[in-house]
Amino acid sequence: MLIGDAGSFVDPMTGEGITPGMESALIAASTIVGSFEQGKFDAAFLSRFERDFRRYFDPAMLYLDLCAALLRNWHFREFWLRAGLRGFAEANADPVLARIAGSTFGGLEVRPSLVLAQVWSRIFGDLSEGGAQIFLSFLSGRFDRPARLIGDFGAWQRGWWTSLIDDPLWTASWLADVAKKATSVQATLWASDNPRVRGIPL
Repeated sequence: MLIGDAGSFVDPMTGEGITPGMESALIAASTIVGSFEQGKFDAAFLSRFERDFRRYFDPAMLYLDLCAALLRNWHFREFWLRAGLRGFAEANADPVLARIAGSTFGGLEVRPSLVLAQVWSRIFGDLSEGGAQIFLSFLSGRFDRPARLIGDFGAWQRGWWTSLIDDPLWTASWLADVAKKATSVQATLWASDNPRVRGIPL
């Protein structure tokens, strides 16, 4: 049984390995204890370790793998940096958002549904605020569109165009990879009973 770095128990987003390494050790310890209790040391019995760690880690890892795939397209770096800076500023002022959204990049409490709910509520809030500002500016005769909203949309558009122009085949391959990972994560995305939230029974 391989644990920690030897077993590649590493967060795919951050490269952090201490937490998953310790978790993998606890799962392995459970297998070893069971092995001695039942006097079974064959490969078939010890394969429980892989079954147990996959059941424990896969929901979180599939989600983080999707996040990593989305960020792999460097042409969207301006958009992601803008989103990241705004997210950091809002999380600094909102502890609930900080706790939930921070789990996107690792930790024990990876709850994709809550993260997505927070993200989409912020997006719709920004769009509503921006739309209202555009409307009021239009009524006042000063069609001064909100710079932040327009800047985000421009960064998103530039990302798409530069990616398509630079390498259309790679862009198509990247989109296919994102779609494949999104499909894989669907089975666990809305699950409220995430094993990493429950923790390992000791």
